[in-house]
Amino acid sequence: MRRAKNLLKLVPIGMVLLLCVSAWAQDNYNFPPVDELPVVEELPDPWLFYDGSKRAETDEEWERRRAEIKAIIEHYEYGPPFPIDHTTTGKITSTTSKFNGKATLSDVTLSMGPNHSISSTIKLLAPKNKKGPFAIILYTLYSPRDEDLTARFYEDVIDRGFMVASWYVTQFEANGGPPRPGAVRRAYPDIDGCRLRAWSWGASSIITYLSSLDAVDTNKIIMVGNSRRGKTALLTGAYDDRVDITVPSCSGAQGFPIFRFQGKGSESLGRISSRFASWSNDRFKKFANKETLLPFDQHFVGALVAPRALLSIEGRGDNWANQEGAQESMRALQHVYEWFGVKKRVGWHEHKGGHGFFEGDWYTVMDFADMVSSFPREFSCFRGRVIDHGHRPWLWLALQNGAFSWFTLLKQLGEGHAETWRMRLIKVAAEIVVSTRPVLVPLPGSWPFLRRCHVVSAAVNETCAHLAPDTS
Repeated sequence: MRRAKNLLKLVPIGMVLLLCVSAWAQDNYNFPPVDELPVVEELPDPWLFYDGSKRAETDEEWERRRAEIKAIIEHYEYGPPFPIDHTTTGKITSTTSKFNGKATLSDVTLSMGPNHSISSTIKLLAPKNKKGPFAIILYTLYSPRDEDLTARFYEDVIDRGFMVASWYVTQFEANGGPPRPGAVRRAYPDIDGCRLRAWSWGASSIITYLSSLDAVDTNKIIMVGNSRRGKTALLTGAYDDRVDITVPSCSGAQGFPIFRFQGKGSESLGRISSRFASWSNDRFKKFANKETLLPFDQHFVGALVAPRALLSIEGRGDNWANQEGAQESMRALQHVYEWFGVKKRVGWHEHKGGHGFFEGDWYTVMDFADMVSSFPREFSCFRGRVIDHGHRPWLWLALQNGAFSWFTLLKQLGEGHAETWRMRLIKVAAEIVVSTRPVLVPLPGSWPFLRRCHVVSAAVNETCAHLAPDTS
């Protein structure tokens, strides 16, 4: 498809649609057929009401606009949602000790849905000798064969005070094959919801169970998924307000990236709607090669998450997942979060390695969780300066009355333990490396090397103080 120009310019689509949608206010959003929609080259404006009368300006108006956005994407893409189950029950079938007694790993069997007719399982990894409640990462997988909660880096997750619950989409609807209904769609035969809707229903039903546990902090639920599971994570975060942080990873078409900007080699709307027809409703495929007829784009789904936190993770070189379209979606969402006054709650992370959710991404998610305002934790703040040193802009941070280098800490901590710290300081340096203005580096109290940071910074203080004298 032709790339749209100046995608950050949000077009007032309601003004364009005014003649087409005069009947929309009747019969509870009587939307026009796809072929009668006007061509809209630019990104639709998420604030503008569908009749073009005005843009949302207050919280109350935004809630009405959110309802309209949901009606639009339900009609043209996803179909209606299945009702969230608030009766999910669970039974722990086994518990083992992990990481030298630091954690417990439990197998849990859940019952949910009409007459508790749907059964699924989760694995629950929780700190054992720490005081809760804990933030919990709901990790979306295909089946129990895909996960290993005994990997070494999970010990770091436990040390930082997070729980992990892994769950499996194929226990609710098949991952591929014929589009015949799975457990969820059989339980709700009168609801014409797509497969992504069914997976999202499974996530929300599991959240119901997790919210009943004393160990779980219900204000700190993090929804994570990669690829088609990333699409599920985004849709769940958009509709389930109990999700505090939504993390779609490499989610591709029908995920975080917009359709109006197709990067080279990326999956198109036409391709996904024909190859995976059960992931959307029948209307959606009519937009194939006609993406500019969409009265929305995927940034609308991300806008439904706001003002709750959202972190998009993309793979460098992951062309199929339309990383470039994800960048345009992120730029549009930044305006939404700025409108709410919570611009720090939307984040972007790009990893090496292409398509996947890797070990380093876990640390990124925990870092982001610690930084967003909805996760109030104890912070230690270091005041300092960034200076250029020699021929390369080595990152020297003046800490307290001296200086500190991130590579010194890397050496002190050893390989494999410093990614969290390194990412945080490199991000700071990227903005101010050519400046000598004072900086403030916050480190979360949950970071396991915080005390070590104090020790190392004190040790290098005397040696490095002359590099960045404090003149403030």
